[in-house]
Amino acid sequence: MNVFVARQPIFDKLKRVVAYELLFRSGFENFFSASDGDAASQTVMSGAVHIFGLASLTGGKPASSTSRGHYF
Repeated sequence: MNVFVARQPIFDKLKRVVAYELLFRSGFENFFSASDGDAASQTVMSGAVHIFGLASLTGGKPASSTSRGHYF
């Protein structure tokens, strides 16, 4: 199973990276193509924790993922 995760930095007002939003990607394309946003967010967080290790994706900074306006 291939898991693709994109990360979007979240900056504070001094332009320092304070967290990352983790985004689902279904392949090498740089866009979201899944129809179930909740399942996509679950895949991202599961992959981030179990496959990559959350700290390796975020450098120890907080992470979030959104779906249908919910934050995980």
